[in-house]
Amino acid sequence: MVSPSRSFLRRCLLPVALLAGLLPALVAEDEPSSAEALVEVRVAMADSKPPYIVEGLPGGGVEYALAEEALRRGGYALVPVFVGRADLVGAVREGRAAVALGVGEEEAEGLALSPGFLRYRYTVVSMALRTEPAEELADLSEGGVLAFPGARDLFGGEYAEAVEANPDYRETASTEQQLLELCLGIVDQLVIDRFSLEWYLGEPRVNQMCGNQGELAAADLLSSQIVQAAFADEELRDAFTRGLLSMVEDGSFRELFRLYRLQAALP
Repeated sequence: MVSPSRSFLRRCLLPVALLAGLLPALVAEDEPSSAEALVEVRVAMADSKPPYIVEGLPGGGVEYALAEEALRRGGYALVPVFVGRADLVGAVREGRAAVALGVGEEEAEGLALSPGFLRYRYTVVSMALRTEPAEELADLSEGGVLAFPGARDLFGGEYAEAVEANPDYRETASTEQQLLELCLGIVDQLVIDRFSLEWYLGEPRVNQMCGNQGELAAADLLSSQIVQAAFADEELRDAFTRGLLSMVEDGSFRELFRLYRLQAALP
């Protein structure tokens, strides 16, 4: 069971002041020479994806911080371009960005892909007092089911077969709105990343709506997703990859996950 009453920030993140103090230490050992000018590169990223990308959080969230540091070590300065999740690859294909952050291999065909650097862990949740937890993917063929954009294509197979048979299946972009619909009984099942779920349950508006609705039941029926970055050209991809490998070798890659308390999201 997942309790809506516990704050993700309080339970899963180091205090913000401490996090802000520790992050600079991760980049100090491999700082480029002051004579080297970093080349700005536009990076498309989802405009709302806590806890992976969080405006106002030191480092910007683990996904943002990893990409920023890997690019810096390769000689580039990250310039964020916030877009809808469904528009990440399109931003690169159309020239609005040189990099799409947080994509999978299937959706980025024809682009240069980085190694995987993050793992999303998906689950199917329901309100335990109202709806029996799903026991198999076929259970998603009936009742109100809500998911994020692209879920049908991402999971494919049995998942796609089940939801195609369900007239009450929808995909929407706002995670906060998804949770509110679940808590208010508008939908019965919600397909969501586990850490995003915990984050939003700590948000006051969601907590207020969901706090009196009882516990959430989670069914881990879905495969996880290894997250990559897609690049318009191989030279930039190779520089990013060298930066990632440098972080792995000196331990700062794993340390970032520890600081954000997202070790379970390691690839």
